[in-house]
This record gives sequence, structure tokens and C-alpha cells, in this order.
Amino acid sequence: MMKRWIRLLSAASLLFASAAAYSDDATYAFQSISSVEHDNDFYATRVALTGVLVGDSTPITVSAGQDDSTCVRYYDVMLEKPGEFTLNFTVRISTYTSPGGNTQTNFTTLKCSLTRNP
Repeated sequence: MMKRWIRLLSAASLLFASAAAYSDDATYAFQSISSVEHDNDFYATRVALTGVLVGDSTPITVSAGQDDSTCVRYYDVMLEKPGEFTLNFTVRISTYTSPGGNTQTNFTTLKCSLTRNP
């Protein structure tokens, strides 16, 4: 019986060791936001922001992670009062590749803040 458990644990450790995972943090500072998109999938509500980053003039769209009520209020303020605030947020981008080769990317909001422009 003990040998069976050892083999089972060995097989499980090989399975997890062969899977690849990594993460990176990305920080964004928006001077304006033109749209906020909420996307419901099986696991969570994800948010995508379209707007102009500080010091840039071309709009971009980025994933803002999962639907976080505090940050969503900040997004609303940015839409209602363009140019009055700067929105800063940081997301963790985690990518996992299973032993079968399937890749999944997750975006997790780490922090967000709203600063009134001078």
C-alpha cells in the first residue's frame, strides 16, 4: 500500500513539474478612458479599458483584471470627468501552460488609484 502512494505522489509531482507557469506585473497610468468593457466568462468578470496613457496620444486597450468594485468606481469617474484625474493600476499577468500544451492567461488587479490632476 505504501509503494502505491509513493508511485502516485511521484506521478503527481512529475505532472506539476512539467507544467510551466510564470507571471509578470504591468503598471499603467491613463490620462483618459474612452470605454470600459466587462466580459463575463466561466471563472470571473474581466474588465478591459480603452484610453490614452499619460504622455501618449494613441488609445490602447488593456486588460484591467477581474471586476473589482473599487477600481470600477474609479473607471466611472474617469469616464465622467475626462482630463481631471490620472488612473494608475497594476495587474499581474500570469500564464500557465499545461503538460498537454494548453495555455491560459489570467489578469489579476493588484492595485488601483485615482489622482486629481493639478
